[in-house]
Amino acid sequence: MPTRVLEVLEEEQGGLGLRLVGTNYGQVEKYAALTYCWGGDQALKTTRGNLQDHKLRIEGGRLPYTLRDAVIVTKGLGLKYLWIDALCIVQDDGIDKDTEIGRMSDIYYNAAVVISASRASHANEGFLHSRTPLGTKYGSTFKLACECPDGQDGAVVLNFSFSPSEEPIFKRAWTSRNGSWLHDFWNSARYRRDGFAETAHWTI
Repeated sequence: MPTRVLEVLEEEQGGLGLRLVGTNYGQVEKYAALTYCWGGDQALKTTRGNLQDHKLRIEGGRLPYTLRDAVIVTKGLGLKYLWIDALCIVQDDGIDKDTEIGRMSDIYYNAAVVISASRASHANEGFLHSRTPLGTKYGSTFKLACECPDGQDGAVVLNFSFSPSEEPIFKRAWTSRNGSWLHDFWNSARYRRDGFAETAHWTI
């Protein structure tokens, strides 16, 4: 588990709320992790000055759209915890930043799911909105039927002629500087077709 995670609070009438919680050594819980482009300094981030406030509550209405969308996805997947670097790392504490940045590969690797807001170039863009159909821009796609946590029918879109390097997320300095963990993430999603392994892109 990361040192801190965001607990997704149960809200009446579908509202969004978070609370920053510390974890215990050896604690094991399923959590989602968000990777996204900051697009500049963040208006909402955890600092030494607001750390205690964030442990009490972070109002969903204060979240940039990309972070808000990540909370919606986490909640929809039935997960209780979410890791977001801007909120789970104390941004003006050099020791905390060095420690947590050194653990980021493990944080993403151990997450139950990594939410990659690959098409958003900044935190206020979001990713749960109307977009050009994948097949129109990239080529062959099809939908794979699945059952959502609430029992309703849903689908995962598979796109087989997609180059993830074109997405804004791969222009993020951290992604480029730390080798290829995100490329490895993309390449780990594979399927068999006509005897050949090919990379598949999964999107919501």
